[in-house]
Amino acid sequence: MIEQGGVQHCQWVNPSPILLMKYLQFKSKLGWSLSNLVAFLRWNLFTYLDLWQWIDNAFDVVPLAPQSVQLTLPFAVCGQH
Repeated sequence: MIEQGGVQHCQWVNPSPILLMKYLQFKSKLGWSLSNLVAFLRWNLFTYLDLWQWIDNAFDVVPLAPQSVQLTLPFAVCGQH
């Protein structure tokens, strides 16, 4: 037996990524096709980019340098010497 809550959950979760992609496609000034937009987003998934600059002009935006978040330990005796 199928639970009604599970079916309603699937009805809202499944179209969410498509709606997000359609919104990005609508806001873009470049005129992306949906398949190209999805492919280029996957290709640039782990780069630091300003999304709105990239969506309008994907070929001229330079990736941002990530800030270092490595903290130093306050103990001088810990670690390798």
